[in-house]
Amino acid sequence: MAITKDDVQKAQQLAREDLKKATSSQLRKFMTDVTRLRVKSEMMNDNEWKEKIYPEFLMLEPRLEYQINRDKTLEPLLIQCKPRMEKVKDRLSFIDFALFVEAVIAYHKENNFQDRLTSSFQGSKPTNQPQHFNKNNNNYNKGVNRW
Repeated sequence: MAITKDDVQKAQQLAREDLKKATSSQLRKFMTDVTRLRVKSEMMNDNEWKEKIYPEFLMLEPRLEYQINRDKTLEPLLIQCKPRMEKVKDRLSFIDFALFVEAVIAYHKENNFQDRLTSSFQGSKPTNQPQHFNKNNNNYNKGVNRW
């Protein structure tokens, strides 16, 4: 089993629509655990992986549920990841799962960047002067070091 174009599209939809209110730091916690296990497993064969990494992998779901109990915005991630986690039986299927999670995080980060970029320019007038030279800046006449 390998990650498919359909998986990538589902990751994109999940990140852009369902996880829109989730913060990057919440998702990074989960991604950090997945990445740590992926890095450890890359140098192992399937037997070593089953013995050393699989028990840690099984703990990903309870950790994610714990996060969800604290903040419900991650619930769509669990809904999408749980069936994928149940399919993980060996090192290669785990790597596919990790790639899916990585895609979700990448699309979420891209979406958050686009949202911040759009909202930061709404209602503001571009100026050619740096902020410390802008006479509308409250600190302009307060003797603030401008250099």
